[in-house]
Amino acid sequence: MEPDGAGRDNSRYMNTGEDGRGSGRIETQAAEMPGQPDAFWGCGEMGPMGPRDEPGPPGCPGEQGEPGPQGVTGPQGPQGATGPMGPRGEPGVRGPAGPPGYPQNSIFATFSGQDLIIPESAGFPLKTEIPDISGNISLCNHCSLDLAPGYYAISYYISAVIKRHGFIKFTPVVNNCKQAGYGACVKASKQKQMPVIWRYFIMEVPVRSTLFFSWTSSCVSKINMNMSIVKLYRE
Repeated sequence: MEPDGAGRDNSRYMNTGEDGRGSGRIETQAAEMPGQPDAFWGCGEMGPMGPRDEPGPPGCPGEQGEPGPQGVTGPQGPQGATGPMGPRGEPGVRGPAGPPGYPQNSIFATFSGQDLIIPESAGFPLKTEIPDISGNISLCNHCSLDLAPGYYAISYYISAVIKRHGFIKFTPVVNNCKQAGYGACVKASKQKQMPVIWRYFIMEVPVRSTLFFSWTSSCVSKINMNMSIVKLYRE
């Protein structure tokens, strides 16, 4: 068997030069071989793609990457339903005792009058409606009271009908000393007007005293009145 290249005219592929030595430069022409086309040594057309093989087994997972930045906080969700009530806790320790309360038996008296006719200047008439049974507030006569020492809350409401324009004035008097700060005065600008006076005050009575009320008006008056006197409890 002839060696590779035997029978070929190598002068087609090697440049021998003038001295018969090859320069080693390969010709770009294709060799002519019997039964083969001239383009035997060139690149042919790409053939069709072969069938796809079965996928190989999955590779090992790579290393975990660095965590990304924190995202923006989302909107607040709706409030959930109220849960069931928990069990009742143990009772706490008993607190300190409070101050003593007022006595069960209050000390008071009330007075009233309807359609009373009173002159321009007089002691105000008092008619007992509910008496004091303790003896701290007692009626001395028709217009004065006897009060035991203590603190008293006094309120009065008086409405009057006068025939002409003028005034009415009502003043408490304790032991013949006028208490102008607890009094009241009102003027009537029209005939047959119904002026009203009322007050509420707390007064201290340091010793057993006499209380009455002085009435002064510009003319004879017809009045309706209500008065209450309550002795306050204080240690």
